[in-house]
Amino acid sequence: MVALLLTVGLVAAGAGVTTAAAATSTDDLAVQTAWADPLSETSMVTGANVTRLPDDETATVSVYYRPNGTSDWQRERVTNVTTTGLQYVELTDLHPETEYEYYAAATANGSVATGDVRTFTTLRDRPDVVATGATGVNESAATLRANVTDLGGATAALVQFEYKPQSADSWTYTDERQIGTTGPVAEQVAGLSAATDYEYRVTIRAADGDEALSARSTFRTDDPVRVLTGAATDVTRTNATLTGEIADFGGASPEVVAFEYRQIGAENWDRADATLASDGTFSATVGALSPGTTYEYRAIASTTDGDGDRGAVRTVTTISDPAVTTGAASSVGETTATVGGNLTSLGGADEATVTVQYRQAGTDAWTAAPNETHTNAGPFAVSLSGLSPGTDYEYRAVVTTPDGASDTGAVRTFGTDRAASPPAVDSLSARDTSPPNPHVELDVDWRVSDVDGDLDSVTVTVRDGGGRTVESVTQSVAGSSAGGSLVASIKKGAGETYTVTVTVRDAAGETASESTSVSTGR
Repeated sequence: MVALLLTVGLVAAGAGVTTAAAATSTDDLAVQTAWADPLSETSMVTGANVTRLPDDETATVSVYYRPNGTSDWQRERVTNVTTTGLQYVELTDLHPETEYEYYAAATANGSVATGDVRTFTTLRDRPDVVATGATGVNESAATLRANVTDLGGATAALVQFEYKPQSADSWTYTDERQIGTTGPVAEQVAGLSAATDYEYRVTIRAADGDEALSARSTFRTDDPVRVLTGAATDVTRTNATLTGEIADFGGASPEVVAFEYRQIGAENWDRADATLASDGTFSATVGALSPGTTYEYRAIASTTDGDGDRGAVRTVTTISDPAVTTGAASSVGETTATVGGNLTSLGGADEATVTVQYRQAGTDAWTAAPNETHTNAGPFAVSLSGLSPGTDYEYRAVVTTPDGASDTGAVRTFGTDRAASPPAVDSLSARDTSPPNPHVELDVDWRVSDVDGDLDSVTVTVRDGGGRTVESVTQSVAGSSAGGSLVASIKKGAGETYTVTVTVRDAAGETASESTSVSTGR
């Protein structure tokens, strides 16, 4: 009985290949051909259901399959079993979109049982693509990547990425890209929003019209790089230290930190590279600035992923130079004068040294008066001595600070007084013009001068032989020279010798006198 069933169930079809006709079984061994489900275009899962098995026997369960219309069966051995039940088997390396015949078989202790021959058709060969994740993600861009695993039997296909924020409804599509082989593909997208969750998927369209859509992949854009512009420190006349901070690196490492600065109103920015500290702060000292000038500046930074930011614009004003003005001269004498100025600014210094430089007009070298140290702005005065009388001088106020800054006031002038010169009696004459009587008449002529030009008065005095003043007349004069005449009348003075004296006085109180004698007849 067993041999008969074996003969009916299996027909030799070459080495290792068996041809099936109809289901066969024995009293002790039976198997059914189970369903078949596709796993992919090239694989199926099916099974063999052992329904009867001899006690204490082990059966070898297999599935035979072949493309419909061919003659050779291929065997897929499932396993050795000792109990009845369904055994699964996976068939691989199948041809897509192909009808196959298959049946289950079991052998035990020389007995063979087979199930009915059934058929299945593999799936149509379709293209396939897998979204493999985004790389190079920063705050506004990312590279979307995928792997094309199958062109679906076509020689070419079009690949297109689509992406959107996860909270959005509509997709943004990239341009389609044609490919001719399987493998990785990528598309860089820009204009993304920072700190946002995105998702993307990939469509592949084969040249034969088949297409596939990948599962979604997600990524998150970086937080934006955020740069803060700090205060300027250590500000001097020509230097300032600018400070900044990277408040958020945006998920990347810093690459460049610097400052841009310019004078208020200027068009172009200057740049100063900075040094980054471990806490995210950075600074740079800029020099060659103009004193007393307002600058605007801002911190900038960029990171290794290409992101960057500029901080807000702030301003800094450099310290002004010290400033001084030259004051008027006062108390000018023949050899002395008081000069000075006004210290209007210390230029940010704690103290400043002021002086006055002076020289005779028309000379080159300046002489400095003794210095004075001032801690506050305000006027100052310096006394000059040892000057030459009647001389024009130039002078100017000067200020210097400990850091080397200085300022010089405008040049002003003064002239010393001329040295006081006494007046002089240039000429004096007296004549007796008495009539023939006891009376005397004297004609007196005089002339005086003063190089200082400050004549004040002239006094003509007539004394008799006993020294008694018989006539004295004073008159005012001015300028550098003067002259005059006087007729002195002396009653009953004939026969005397008279002395005529002219005394000249200038405005400074200096005097000069000349005398002459006149004898009169009886």
